[in-house]
This record gives sequence, C-alpha cells and structure tokens, in this order.
Amino acid sequence: FFKTIGSSKRFMAGGKTKQVIESNRVNHIGPILGVKGDCIRHASGIGNFDLIILATGWKSNLKHLNAKLLKCDGEPLVKNFQSNVWPGLFFLGFDNLSSFRSRFIRGIREDAKKLASEIQNYIQNKQENTKRI
Repeated sequence: FFKTIGSSKRFMAGGKTKQVIESNRVNHIGPILGVKGDCIRHASGIGNFDLIILATGWKSNLKHLNAKLLKCDGEPLVKNFQSNVWPGLFFLGFDNLSSFRSRFIRGIREDAKKLASEIQNYIQNKQENTKRI
C-alpha cells in the first residue's frame, strides 16, 4: 500500500493501519496546504476537521509550524500529547511526550494507546460543550 505525499511515496506495511484506511473510517486527503480555524486546505480541496495528529517519521521536522507552537529547541509545546497553544492539534513520536521512549518505535506504540485515550476525552468534552451552547 503506497500513499503519495508531495512528490514522494511512503510505504505502509499493512496490518491494522491498512485495514482502517481501506475501511474508509479515516479520511485520506493528501498533502495539507494550509489550516485556518477548523478549515483545512489540502490537495483534494477544502474541508473541516475535528482534530489533527502530527506524527513523526524517521526524523521530526516541524519547521513548517508557527513558532508559537514550539519550544526554543523546536519540539512541540504539549500537555497530554495536545498542543498547549492550539486545541485539537495532537503530536505522536516526538521526544519525551510521555517518556524518553516516546520517539522510538516501542515508545510510539505505547504512546499511541495513550493518545487514543486523550483524543477520546477531547472529542467527548467537545461534544458536551457543543450541547451546552
């Protein structure tokens, strides 16, 4: 299974990730061109989103993000995997998100479970706040 990102292709080995993507439970939209509020501009058009997860590959690179979202060392400003500055922006695979192992495969695996719980809480809180309005 290949996914085009810009002019490069990234290999996705399969397993549960491939099954989730092929089941259409996850929106696959291509390269992100811009974000404003809860509106996202991407290669396939424009749409709204509930949250964004930025996950690193072999090397993390967040130079494209606004400097307000990052510490002076270039790492994201986060609490419980979520940006301190931008609610709904989550990170995975970066140094010390939950422990020193967070940037390694074994740590990312552990952090992904924690991140899923944080996202579930975020969505539930967002739905409860929407009902109150």
